[in-house]
Amino acid sequence: MTSSLVPWNTCGATMSSFLTVPTAQYAPYAFLNWSSSIASAFYGFTGIGIERMTDEEYAGVLKEREAELQAEMEALKG
Repeated sequence: MTSSLVPWNTCGATMSSFLTVPTAQYAPYAFLNWSSSIASAFYGFTGIGIERMTDEEYAGVLKEREAELQAEMEALKG
């Protein structure tokens, strides 16, 4: 969401050329871009909406991912 606010990447350069204005000129009007970043930081720091896993659940997820990786590696070999 914030890539259009960064003038030196392809998204920012494209938006700037389409609008024929510098990035700093349209940035104050990019409400969704700014609000998305602020909301993400808020939810990340407060933990609202983030489900916590126990150590056992986390170990199970890692075990499943390792099994999937091994299966993919075997599929590539065969």
